[in-house]
Amino acid sequence: MARTNPQTPLANLVNSRLSDLGISRVELMHRLGYANPARGLRRFDKFIATGRNPSHLLRALPNVLGLATTKVEAAADATRQQIVDAEEAAARERFRPHILALTQGVRCPFFIQAVAWNQKVMRLPNEIARLSSSRQVRQVAGIVRAHFREHQGRLGSWGSITGYHLQRTFDHAVLLNVDGTVREGFHRRPEPPAPEIQIRGKRVSVGAFMAI
Repeated sequence: MARTNPQTPLANLVNSRLSDLGISRVELMHRLGYANPARGLRRFDKFIATGRNPSHLLRALPNVLGLATTKVEAAADATRQQIVDAEEAAARERFRPHILALTQGVRCPFFIQAVAWNQKVMRLPNEIARLSSSRQVRQVAGIVRAHFREHQGRLGSWGSITGYHLQRTFDHAVLLNVDGTVREGFHRRPEPPAPEIQIRGKRVSVGAFMAI
């Protein structure tokens, strides 16, 4: 009996129960009310791989498999959390220190903003992460002042530069004024240097620079 997605808590629970009951995946689709088993299996596999939608599976599976609703819901929650944890771990692995120029809001199509996003981002050498926070800020202050002078306080269609966001680490950021002085420091997830646009239902990162 074929099994898929054995790594998620929800898939482990459901597949184990199917084995105990001796129910095939196609038979399960019929019991869940799918007239088209192939289409049902695609939705079912996505559900047990992600713990997300369709919600009717979360309601129907407990009765069909003889499982407590709370147990299935807990497995779905654990699956979603597993994905969140994996995505954060991957983002931490990809993270590189960077500065994001803060600008006035500009009304233009999002895909244009996405392509031009690199204008706002300055990548920093990885070695900067090994400096103390005070030395980091002093070094970045010089970069910020030079950037502001070079662009005469304005970034093309983005408009006037109002400040800078230094993402020192994955968790900690510092806001700087245009003269390099510190405005505030705080714990915050990184701003995405390359935003995403939605193409045919999928979110796609746009831009050559990827810091996270």
